[in-house]
Amino acid sequence: MLLQGVLTGKQPGTDAATLDADLGAIVGCAMAADAGQRYASVDALGADLRAFLLGLPLAARTHTPPYLLACFVRRHRAAVLAGALALGIGVSTWQARVAQRARDEARERLAQTRGLVRDIVMRYADTVTYLPGAAGEANNLRRVLLDAAQVGEALAVS
Repeated sequence: MLLQGVLTGKQPGTDAATLDADLGAIVGCAMAADAGQRYASVDALGADLRAFLLGLPLAARTHTPPYLLACFVRRHRAAVLAGALALGIGVSTWQARVAQRARDEARERLAQTRGLVRDIVMRYADTVTYLPGAAGEANNLRRVLLDAAQVGEALAVS
């Protein structure tokens, strides 16, 4: 209990749940009821306290991958932050390039569609006007073709 008070700056007997997990492991190992679970020597306790202060993994805790990663991040915060920032910038740049390619391809398809509509209108609009015996139908077809040309122009604007 005295060790807990020294490490946390709190009075002995205060809530151990508020302790940092590493400090809790150190205190728990130092105060274990079973002698086999306690530190073998004062040097082992001192080594864990130094490891805690340096942000290194403790002997009192299980070395799981998440715990080792957390220790690494704690020791190298600036480098991890810079790496995450660089990764974010890289992914954003890549996504911007993908979007630009998609936009350029869409514009190219739009230009092809406009050209196709223009070709159809130019090729058949005048021909339909001169069809013998189909003056009414010819005007309707001509209107359809001219409407198609207007749609093609509207697509070009948008």
